[in-house]
Amino acid sequence: MFSCLPSVIAEIGINHNGSADLAKKMIAAAKESGAAACKFQLIDAEDLYSPTSIAAPYVDNGLGINGTLKDLFNKVAVSDETFTELKRYADNAGIQVFASVFSEKKLPLLKKLEINAVKIASSEINNIPFLQAVEKSGLTSVISTGAGELKEISKAVSILGKKNKLKAILYCVSLYPPEPADINLGNINILRKKFSPIFTGFSDHFEGTALSIAACALGACIIERHFTIDKNLPGPDQKLSLNPSELSGLIADLKAVFIAGRPVDSWFLSGREKKAAATFRRGAYYMKNLSAGDIIKPEHIIMQRPENATGYQTAAFIGKTIRRNVKSGDPIVKSDF
Repeated sequence: MFSCLPSVIAEIGINHNGSADLAKKMIAAAKESGAAACKFQLIDAEDLYSPTSIAAPYVDNGLGINGTLKDLFNKVAVSDETFTELKRYADNAGIQVFASVFSEKKLPLLKKLEINAVKIASSEINNIPFLQAVEKSGLTSVISTGAGELKEISKAVSILGKKNKLKAILYCVSLYPPEPADINLGNINILRKKFSPIFTGFSDHFEGTALSIAACALGACIIERHFTIDKNLPGPDQKLSLNPSELSGLIADLKAVFIAGRPVDSWFLSGREKKAAATFRRGAYYMKNLSAGDIIKPEHIIMQRPENATGYQTAAFIGKTIRRNVKSGDPIVKSDF
């Protein structure tokens, strides 16, 4: 997952709605779509939310919940046993799986399962005790920057990066979905310059794939997208998620952008393009039948496709005596004179 090639994380998050069977279908679909990894959210609602936690406009959305965010996350929670089962399933499917955690209580589980990385959600960027616990755990980490000031991001990086275990910083806008005016992809370059050699990516909540592709062009090598197998499933994140065909299309586009956008020090032409040029460039041809001894005049020459060895060197032939008989349409060659 952590390479200079564009890698995509399929953020299953809570789209499984608490169903292990649905989660497995999403893991399989993420693998089939070409994702490098899939990610879940391990939330202990009792630990995360106070009894007075507020309701959010998106809480219900077909789940039959008429309450608070705490109620939502209690309903869709993944138990340690279920996550262990999902990790085993993902291993067998051949795709990496990791998780966002919101409490140090979940860190031992990730270590036990040898999870590749712990994702630190944007909401925890200023949770210093938690960041210190992650650093102390020795787990590899990835952090999102939603709603974070640069000084807060720098503080988090200084804590998590002590043992070079912080592998990626994902620019993120914590709105669901954001408007284009809420986003500035220029922040990716700021993160790259300030925190290199840590990889930079984009956790994208914008609808469609345009900004993910643009982020790749700006140097983001990890793209995180919410993922579902059916946008009509109940749940707050389904509509802004990518389905399998959209995810596979995004991955193909990202690879194309990465290959086409690689840096060069001098002007680049591919061998295929050079070869193709001969079919649409013009060469010099005789316009009429001529006999040996004739003097070449401008009206004897026409420039036509395909290109030949004489190219555009017509001026060099004017006034010269031809040494052989030629027919209209024959290519002009230097040995004719």
